[in-house]
Amino acid sequence: MPENQKFIKIITNPADKETAGNAKAYLLDNQGNLIEKVSLSKGETTLKSVPEKLGKGTRLMIGSDIPKEFQNQKITSSFLLKMGAKEVPFHLSTGNKLLLPILPKFPFPLFHWCNIKGSLSKTFSIDNIPEVQPVCEARVHICEVDPFVWWWQKVPDPVFLDLINKLKTVVQIPKPIPDPGPIKPQISPSAIRPDIQSHVVKTISGKINNPELKNFSTSAIHLSSATKLESLPVLPDIVKNGIMSPSLTVAQNTIINNLHLLHPYFCLWPIFWPWLYRCDEIAVVTTDCLGKFEFPYFYFENGDKPDIYIWVEVNINGEWITVYKPSLPCGTYWDYACGTDINVRLTDSRIRPCVCNPIQGNIIWMKNVNTGTSIRAIQQNSASSGNQENAVGLNNYFSEFGNFKISPFGSTFPFIIQFGNGYPNSAATHYRWKYKRVKDAFLNNVSEGYAYLEGELFKNYTYQLPNGNFATKSFRLGADYDAGIPKYIIPHVHATDDVPESTAEWNQDTYSIYINSPNFSNGLYEFVFELTDNAGNLIPVNANDYVVTRNDAVDPPKTFPDEVTIHADGLPENYLIKNFGGQATGFRFLLRIDNQHCYANIIDALVGSGSTDTACGFGHFNDANHHARLRFFAGHPQNFGVYHFNVTKGNSGDVAVADSKGLLKSPGNGYSLSIDVPDADHGSALEDLYHNQFNVDTLLNGCPQAAFAEILGVWSTHTDGTNHLYNLDASDTAAIAIAPKS
Repeated sequence: MPENQKFIKIITNPADKETAGNAKAYLLDNQGNLIEKVSLSKGETTLKSVPEKLGKGTRLMIGSDIPKEFQNQKITSSFLLKMGAKEVPFHLSTGNKLLLPILPKFPFPLFHWCNIKGSLSKTFSIDNIPEVQPVCEARVHICEVDPFVWWWQKVPDPVFLDLINKLKTVVQIPKPIPDPGPIKPQISPSAIRPDIQSHVVKTISGKINNPELKNFSTSAIHLSSATKLESLPVLPDIVKNGIMSPSLTVAQNTIINNLHLLHPYFCLWPIFWPWLYRCDEIAVVTTDCLGKFEFPYFYFENGDKPDIYIWVEVNINGEWITVYKPSLPCGTYWDYACGTDINVRLTDSRIRPCVCNPIQGNIIWMKNVNTGTSIRAIQQNSASSGNQENAVGLNNYFSEFGNFKISPFGSTFPFIIQFGNGYPNSAATHYRWKYKRVKDAFLNNVSEGYAYLEGELFKNYTYQLPNGNFATKSFRLGADYDAGIPKYIIPHVHATDDVPESTAEWNQDTYSIYINSPNFSNGLYEFVFELTDNAGNLIPVNANDYVVTRNDAVDPPKTFPDEVTIHADGLPENYLIKNFGGQATGFRFLLRIDNQHCYANIIDALVGSGSTDTACGFGHFNDANHHARLRFFAGHPQNFGVYHFNVTKGNSGDVAVADSKGLLKSPGNGYSLSIDVPDADHGSALEDLYHNQFNVDTLLNGCPQAAFAEILGVWSTHTDGTNHLYNLDASDTAAIAIAPKS
């Protein structure tokens, strides 16, 4: 290639052979967006980008390759910095060559998984009654916010001065301090950003051009009443004094070090937000028929914990309209707790009740148990999980001890499915459910035949009244019977095909049957869904008609970004029942039912020689017997639970050394679990007895004698598919006073 080559050639330092072998070069525009990525493994490489077409402010960053888990995330300069990439000078020499300096080693970036989830809803007037309903098919823009501590050095001093002066107008001074006189900036703050009123901002429109930080639109952002001066949190005196300091450096450092306290104050001044915060969109997801949204986000270990901000668009009369966009500082979920719900109640009067777009084609989406548990999330094999040697039929229990498959199902819950517009058709017009118990509560095999699920079932729909309000009615799905076997109508995707009201709409999700599990014996059940014709005859269908919700952690890569389902056929869960021709005659899955209560019982503490005055609550010790043993029962017949045991002393608070918590059968903090401990009150075979022995001085901790409270909670891991079944929890309290023998 001639010396004045058209394209850019990147040449690494010869001493960097090992480092460059695993490195990539990332070319970015002046907004921090990725233009091109190339490998440096060969020592030199050529970019496809033509120098003349690159804008001012083009940047080059060098780092490791991007892990495959981040393939669906937007690559920006902020993303690369968090990954550990380094920016290098972008200066081209003769012939459009770029010689790289010696590079540091780029280890494979460590990262964490964060499940960002939540729901949208709105209160509608239906049948003249306020009713909260989901908002489906809405676009949720998920953004990660980085406060300016990442790049505060790039904020000009005049901007800092303008911000400090505004903070001074709303921060009460704890005590008088000398007035240093006016601080004279080299550039007037108004030359950088126009002044605005300090406590009343209605709407700021337009876009502030700041290439170093990123363009950030503040249009259509409204301040809530929560940003009134009287509602602002009180700042500590040390923070107030720092802000009021005559030293610019002290004031700057005070703001940077106390950013978490100042977010509510920054809500007052949108004009500063482009300087104070960087907001990178990481995903746009669509709410489902229950108003729920979810996005699996991976973030790097050397970055801060995700700070998440969302804004929402709804399609109104064919146009996407922004209906929710709170102020950035006060609308951000700082240090977002991964997996917790971001629930937003929308208020825009133009939003109509939920109408999910129908699925195209001959599709049967076997969706959820109730509204919160995907059928795909229920374990279908006999592998262990948490404290369960066999977790078949169990769902995740999200707790501080880990997201283990330790949750059985109890109470009453529906099976939710969604039909595509290819159903019903000339062959398949109805469906039915059958079931059988395959194992008892202790997972011993049982031999039982199938029985059919039955009961009256209706599908509700909403229609609009002439006055603009809404009303509801219901359409009967069944049960109807053929030869004593129940069947249910497959509803059309458009309600107007089944009901007379011309404005009728219903949720595309169908609550296909209800399981009243207290009427079932505890154990493992197989449930089977089948299609029939109008006469109740079983109808085989193409195996690919059945789909389930995707599990990105184990499924093959998506064929398109928004793909949420996957064909059930061929999955290791073995969902489908097939005939000899390969057609599906049914969809089956296993589910564990349990409605047994947990139990909790604190038994008498043993102090000294073991004699405890239980009537008066005292235990005495002497020099020869200088110990105390705390004991409690915590359990469930199948270990479906977690426990917390806390000890407090007088009014001085928690005695951490005596606390214990964990999954049932998994004692923590030095406690032991015994099944054969002699005891005069309870016999010699005590199951689920947790116990620990302490030196009395450890518990007293400086007190000559003290009284202690013992609090035990055993929380069931049971679910109805949406809610935790608190009625199956158990608790107990006790007290003991420890004193020396007189």
